[in-house]
Amino acid sequence: MQPLLRAFISSSADLLEYRDVLSKALLTSGVQPVLWENLPAQAESIEHILERTIESADLVIALVGHRMGVTPRGEARSYLEMELERARELGKRIYLFFFTGHIPADELDPSQLEAVSQFRKRISKDLLYSEFSNRSELELAVAKIRWTEEAAQGRSDTGFRVFLCYRRKDLAALCVTARLYERMVREFGHNNVFLDVKSIPLGRNLRDEITAEISRANIVFAIIGPTWKQDIIDRRDDPRDFVRIEIESAFQLSITTIPILLGDVELPLPHDLPSSIENLADVNGFQMDVGFPLFDELDRLVEELRQWFGDQYQ
Repeated sequence: MQPLLRAFISSSADLLEYRDVLSKALLTSGVQPVLWENLPAQAESIEHILERTIESADLVIALVGHRMGVTPRGEARSYLEMELERARELGKRIYLFFFTGHIPADELDPSQLEAVSQFRKRISKDLLYSEFSNRSELELAVAKIRWTEEAAQGRSDTGFRVFLCYRRKDLAALCVTARLYERMVREFGHNNVFLDVKSIPLGRNLRDEITAEISRANIVFAIIGPTWKQDIIDRRDDPRDFVRIEIESAFQLSITTIPILLGDVELPLPHDLPSSIENLADVNGFQMDVGFPLFDELDRLVEELRQWFGDQYQ
């Protein structure tokens, strides 16, 4: 099963080591973790980025230790509290995991302990929560959650989001991408399919819009035409090669990325690719006939998506 549910991970500052444990446990359960530190750099404020990321997530998971976390300048609440409050306003499902393990006495802060105690009293009545004292207990707590039921609820709030990555200068890729966009819109709705020329308003920052949309996607289609490999080689060191940036971002966020190979085009070899995206060479791609059967091929792609994601698809 491919990760479909997207879980935004929030945590207090003293539990950073457990974020990786949680992420791996979620991936094992078929849930895609979204971590703040993996979000692509953007010009927006931290608060705005967090708000948009939480909005696009299906649920929020918080790790709470003996501290409430970092408090932004001028705020009375920590980022952890702000993230959970925003998640509640948006009606997101929230899972809390409270750490009860040992902490050295010299690392304890009485004021922070009191803040955590008061926080727990406020939220424990209406939010789902568990306790853990070590890595194994956290992994077990995650495994016990009925993710299949969560997935069955599907993408009712945010929709199944598709991101199309292509080269404008490649005429074959441009034509196929236009038809692919139309087919995906028919399947998932206009607001859930990203194509730069259709989805970015005039006057907006291209890099910010693209990286924000990548972070919301469930799946990225990389349309690879006849000139794609040479273009990626020629622009290996180009900081404005958005095709490379988009695929890099998808890999960083563990977003399923599927190469769409046009005609008889083959996947490039690892040594043909920048190191940041060389794993693309090992991904099973979708070979698409670009002749008269194109519309049949698009239907075949949609059918494979349905089979691949199963009941979680809608």
